[in-house]
Amino acid sequence: MQSKKSANKKTAPACVVCNPDNAEPGEYCPMHLDQLEHLDLQCENLFRFQRISRGKGHECYNLFLQGDTEPCGKVLATETDLENLFITVMISENINLEATISEYEFFKIVRTFADQLQIRIRQEIVHSWYGNARACIEVYRIIPEQPQHWDIESRADYAAAADEEMTDPHLSQGNKNSIH
Repeated sequence: MQSKKSANKKTAPACVVCNPDNAEPGEYCPMHLDQLEHLDLQCENLFRFQRISRGKGHECYNLFLQGDTEPCGKVLATETDLENLFITVMISENINLEATISEYEFFKIVRTFADQLQIRIRQEIVHSWYGNARACIEVYRIIPEQPQHWDIESRADYAAAADEEMTDPHLSQGNKNSIH
C-alpha cells in the first residue's frame, strides 16, 4: 500500500509554487506556467524604445520606462563590424536597475530591471535589426538634464565662411604685429 504522500506526488504536477517538494527550479504546473507567461508579457513592456536617428552603422533611441512620457535614458547602437555591435546605454540616475521586480518573487524567480532592459535590447535592437549579431553593452548613469546640441558645419562650408570674412571690408586690415 502506498503512503498518502507518495500518492500525492504522483497526482500533483511538479511546480515550484504549489508543489515545491517535487519540483526542480523552473518547473511549473500548467496554471502557474500560464500566470508566469502572462507576467512575462506584462514586464516585456517595462521599457520601450523610440528611435530618434539612424545612420550608416548606428542607431540612437530614447529609452522610456513604462507609462512615462519623458525619456529616462538613451541607447546608442553602433556596428563595429557585420557581426558585432557596441551598445551604449545612458540611463537616468534615478532608475535603479538592480531593483527586483517583486511580482516574480511569487514564482521563486529573481528578476531585476536590468534583466528586463537587457531582454528588451536583445529582442528589439540586437536580434530584430541585426539578426545573429553579438553585442557588447555598456551602461552609464546620467544626470537628468537636457543635452546640449551642437552643429558643426562641413569643412567646405567652414572654408567658404572664412573666405567671406577675409573679403569683408569692415574687418581690420590684418594684425600689425604679424611677422608674415
